[in-house]
Amino acid sequence: TIPTFSRELGGIEFQLFGVQNGNAGQNPIVQFAIKDKTGKPVLPSQMSRLALVLAGPTTDYVAFQTGYVSEDATKAECNSDATACWYTFKTAIPSNAKGSFSVGIEGRRTEKIYPGTLLEQSVQYGGVNKVLHFSVDGSAVAPRRAVVTTANCNKCHSFLSLHGENRNQIEMCVLCHNPIESDKARRPAAELPAQSVDFRMMVHKIHTGEELGAPYVIYGFGGSKNDFSEVRYP
Repeated sequence: TIPTFSRELGGIEFQLFGVQNGNAGQNPIVQFAIKDKTGKPVLPSQMSRLALVLAGPTTDYVAFQTGYVSEDATKAECNSDATACWYTFKTAIPSNAKGSFSVGIEGRRTEKIYPGTLLEQSVQYGGVNKVLHFSVDGSAVAPRRAVVTTANCNKCHSFLSLHGENRNQIEMCVLCHNPIESDKARRPAAELPAQSVDFRMMVHKIHTGEELGAPYVIYGFGGSKNDFSEVRYP
């Protein structure tokens, strides 16, 4: 059994209920909840990592300096039975924002399975991302255009999950992998210029692999060097 799919794990299920204070110039308040596979509430503080990601507008995520804002939500407040929690972003929606914005939730936790046996091990796994769209100027909510579905990706990848089990839905990926995001923050000075990680370009280049006319190299977390020049599309 692949450990992250073990039936011994408690499971993570995210819920996004809505956004208050979500107009341009305001600090949005996101209402959410986390449950395990039995429906038992999970406190944000019980997660190894929990983040809410804000991006906009849905026409192309470029409103913020890097196109998005990610904030730690492990200290979010909850009601007495933890069936509803809320987090207020420290970052305000730009005062000149128009149209619709998006908020996504991501997170993971670590559990020990088969304790006291030879199979005992700690497993890190994440929940399936949820993304919610909301209007910042009173106009009709306009979701981000859907070009490809996660289900299509998983016809080959089974369960595509990246960045430490945190991200596994296309709607979540594009919040960060937007037109103005690059690997500049992690790329060594000697290896500049930075490489774009805009999702639509990055995915096509990765799958083109060895057929590319020039290498496609991205520097990731921890300074990891990821060279996709020899990828062969099956």
